[in-house]
Amino acid sequence: MKPFLQPALLAPPPALEISDAEYLELKRAKPILGAAFSFEENYDLLVGNYLELENSALSITAASIARQRFDYQDMFELKADMNRWAVNFLSSARLFVDQLLQRVVQCGGNKDEVKRVLSEEYDGCFEYRFMEALRNHVQHSGSAVHSLTVGGRWFPPGKKLRNEFSLGVMTLRRHLALDDSFKKKVLSECPDEVDLLGATRRYLESLSAIHEFARKNVENSVNEARMSFEAAIEKYVNFSGASSQSLTAFASSERDPSSQVAVFLDRDDVRIMLSNRNRNLKNLSKCVISSVAS
Repeated sequence: MKPFLQPALLAPPPALEISDAEYLELKRAKPILGAAFSFEENYDLLVGNYLELENSALSITAASIARQRFDYQDMFELKADMNRWAVNFLSSARLFVDQLLQRVVQCGGNKDEVKRVLSEEYDGCFEYRFMEALRNHVQHSGSAVHSLTVGGRWFPPGKKLRNEFSLGVMTLRRHLALDDSFKKKVLSECPDEVDLLGATRRYLESLSAIHEFARKNVENSVNEARMSFEAAIEKYVNFSGASSQSLTAFASSERDPSSQVAVFLDRDDVRIMLSNRNRNLKNLSKCVISSVAS
């Protein structure tokens, strides 16, 4: 018996015979859509951890307005919280970068082109190099956040009409210098204090540009894979008049589990949702969050 489409149910609707080429196309499309989902999922995790870091900073800043001061224990706990969110962000960034080229290949993209853009962003951005070196530091030797400063400034100067509060999250060069494994070239570029939130925004801006390039690199292949699934689903629904729920492509009547291809788009619909909500973060490093009415 030739390959066929049929829901994998106890009492399934009738089977639809398909060609070997159609079956092989579905089998080829399945891992592409799976890799494309992981590609978007990793980036969504990265952006989510960035938002957690920013939200923590905003929460601390708001609390400083009401409390006016923090004692040593308060500052220790707040610094620990900021360190935890910074480590989460750095870990998700490493996950994104480490898996990126593999996902591009699995999606049918050009690995060398994406690798080139990775190198260009690394070479052209101090914050990229710094955050990569900092991740190695926190993984093996120390912490990311060495100093927190909370305070307000009156604006406009001399009139005291608005007291703007802000949080400084600093990584100190002298602490990094104690780590013999910290990349010497990057350390030589570091000022005495590095604004960690500013560096994080600029780093994510670079990663976002890389992600956008990689997304376009695999776009045609991923779209073709999705269209293969859409066509199979439409063909079966038109043939049977039944739902496509649990639709599966079988290679033969033996129904060898290793040759079965589940044909559904629910997961890929989530990929598209993630893609739509996580756009290219251009000029993120120039953005400032304010509660002042414009």
